[in-house]
Amino acid sequence: MTALAELSQRVAAYQPDVERAQQAEDEPKSRRPPTWQLALHPLGVVAFLTVYAMQQERLMSLPYGEPAEFFRDTMALVLVNRCVTVATAAVCIAYRREASWRPAAPLWKYAAVSLSNVMSTACQFEALKYVS
Repeated sequence: MTALAELSQRVAAYQPDVERAQQAEDEPKSRRPPTWQLALHPLGVVAFLTVYAMQQERLMSLPYGEPAEFFRDTMALVLVNRCVTVATAAVCIAYRREASWRPAAPLWKYAAVSLSNVMSTACQFEALKYVS
């Protein structure tokens, strides 16, 4: 195969990407999210995390039962937290009628992120025992 033929094949293979990029540029602005959404979504996340932090503080600082005791089992709280998260994600996936429930990446690639998240949440609850 000559160099010219190989080059023309590469250009032909690249052409659909160029056409797709041009279509995206020509896409009507009505399909793009409005600017107010770009500002409102981060504010919603911050508001939710604030409420979440206040509930964590309340959970760890209020005594329960007779005699009054504080919650001591941090890993049980983390487990309940993760179970609620999985249930919420399942409801969202079902509501959006996703075609597949399969993760985009292999499960083992989530292991480091998941482990660090569980450990940071456990440390956060442990720290609240002493701060509250």
